[in-house]
Amino acid sequence: MELLLEGINELLKVNEKKIVVTRKKLLSLAMNGFKGNKTINLSSIVDVKIKKATYLLSGYIQLTIKAEGKQTKDTIKFKASENDAAEQIAYFIEQTNAGKKFHGKIQFDAAGEIAKYKQLLQAEIITPAEFEQLERIISKIEV
Repeated sequence: MELLLEGINELLKVNEKKIVVTRKKLLSLAMNGFKGNKTINLSSIVDVKIKKATYLLSGYIQLTIKAEGKQTKDTIKFKASENDAAEQIAYFIEQTNAGKKFHGKIQFDAAGEIAKYKQLLQAEIITPAEFEQLERIISKIEV
């Protein structure tokens, strides 16, 4: 099975394992590099957002990709005639990655968490040793 999205500057092809973004216009190539097609493994996508197009404004599908410990975003703009295709692709990606923490993406503020525990320490609810242990644990958390 292959899903297609005819973007304004790109063509998006999605199958069970990957997404291939093909740059269509010279401007898109210049803005995104002359590297040609971009292949994204579906398993590396951690979030997908979609904004439907109207007849006046283009819509977009935004993919958040995690690779080599970094998160990057890739955005493909499309016309209103492609709204259904974009929704199908977003739904397909979500279902394919359903076993991962997808929309339940963790928002974690280490400094905020440490400040909460510091208040507990100051209120003498936890001991200095407990605070230090929690601080070490929090500083090691990667999101």
